[in-house]
Amino acid sequence: MARISLAVLLTKINTLLADNSTNDITEAEMREVLTDVRDSFAHLDVTDALNTNLATKKDLAHAQLSTNTITFNKEAFFGDMTTPLVGAIGKDVTGAKLGTKVIIIHNDGASPSFDSAYQATSLSQAYVNGVPNFIECVFVRTNLILYTIYQ
Repeated sequence: MARISLAVLLTKINTLLADNSTNDITEAEMREVLTDVRDSFAHLDVTDALNTNLATKKDLAHAQLSTNTITFNKEAFFGDMTTPLVGAIGKDVTGAKLGTKVIIIHNDGASPSFDSAYQATSLSQAYVNGVPNFIECVFVRTNLILYTIYQ
């Protein structure tokens, strides 16, 4: 398998593209360039490299947590429909990332008290006692977490 430099390959492609404006590219010329591209990059095992890099990046699965201390290091659900959270809503901003969104499923006989960093958005509905309330929170900074309540 012969390798050619990227500069040579790009020159060939540019020449063919220029020729294409007059429709002078032959099938043989196109096959030659495609063969050069395939052969030049065949030595790269992209799959293993991508898998390794992806494994070290953000965990794409949402966490399902059952604590009232809300974290913002990755997207997560706190509580669920079977066991919603009750009581006060706190925070732990260790490793928090700007813009991280979490959903809290909360169902209590009274509206929860929030840590002072939490601020309701203008879209937030009133908390309804005794039914599941979905509280969407977005981390902005250590002392500002926006939240919106939905039923």
